Amino acid sequence: MARLLAMSWCRPRASLLTIALLACSPAGPTGAAAQSAPEQPPATGGRPAAGPAVAPEIAPGIAPAAAPGKPRAHLFDEAFVQGIYVQAVSALRDGAQIELLEPVPAVLLTAEEARARRAAYSRSLREDAGVTAAIDLAADFVFSESMLGRYLPDEKVLYIMEEVLESNSGGDRDVAREQLFGVMAHELVHAHDDQVYKTLPTPAVLLEVAADGKKLADIQALMTLLEGHATYAAELASLHTGRRPLEVMTVEQARRARVMSGGDDPLKQIGSDIMNTIARTKLVQYAYGREFCKDAYSFGGERFIGEVFTHLPLSIAETENFELFKQRWASEMEAAEEAGAVENAAAQVSGS
Repeated sequence: MARLLAMSWCRPRASLLTIALLACSPAGPTGAAAQSAPEQPPATGGRPAAGPAVAPEIAPGIAPAAAPGKPRAHLFDEAFVQGIYVQAVSALRDGAQIELLEPVPAVLLTAEEARARRAAYSRSLREDAGVTAAIDLAADFVFSESMLGRYLPDEKVLYIMEEVLESNSGGDRDVAREQLFGVMAHELVHAHDDQVYKTLPTPAVLLEVAADGKKLADIQALMTLLEGHATYAAELASLHTGRRPLEVMTVEQARRARVMSGGDDPLKQIGSDIMNTIARTKLVQYAYGREFCKDAYSFGGERFIGEVFTHLPLSIAETENFELFKQRWASEMEAAEEAGAVENAAAQVSGS
């Protein structure tokens, strides 16, 4: 947090706050028992499993990160994570009609290990790639002690934060299994949208937004759709397996939420106000996005969600009122049909 505050007053401030605002990583309690599934996850490159051997690292020449200093006792291993991954993939496919085009590595690491691995990934890129500039600027926020899971679109990897899983579950593997299922399902929907619709904002896009505030509304509406899709689809996956979905805030609850307290320290109060503003905006994304996607599912299922993605950009007003989008979609579809009819008629005339 100290580093975040220090950086927020220098030139990269807009980039850092934008990345924080757009971060995708929920965490919360879920319900009942697990269910097995046949598919297997890809090689993770994370900590070795207690059971079968885990395949090599995610990028050539990048060794799995090791925790510096004194070794810590690990309550969870790769086998635990991969078992939940299998269940989440199956539940998304059967309960929400969402299927990955290709598997996504799910890596269990501490936040410190994740930062080290991220740095190794960055060093493996060409000097002029620039692909990770914006995300790496906020690495300490992304791999914090409060985020349980995070899918990174440029790295195509899902990181699971071990110490957050331990803290949230109180070290109880059954509780951890339920929490991780909901979070993993959510993040895998982000991976799906990245693979299928290619709409997850890239670091280059985020830097453009930071440089031109006029683009923020479009990206906010897109992130509302992405978060809503991930939230509601993960709910469907949870319900399909008999689990209780992750708790969802209403819009009013999101607007009043406080995730940090600055206490009596004036500097910390400023920092907490900044982060609470960011968090509230993010939570409102989840709330409005979930309602939008719930309405879209009710209207036409996952197939209609695809229609939404093909009719971007959304407006903020549309994300807050599905009927506005549906009216625009119907008008655009009607116009396209009329244009197609005119084109066919012209072709028939020219051919006669």
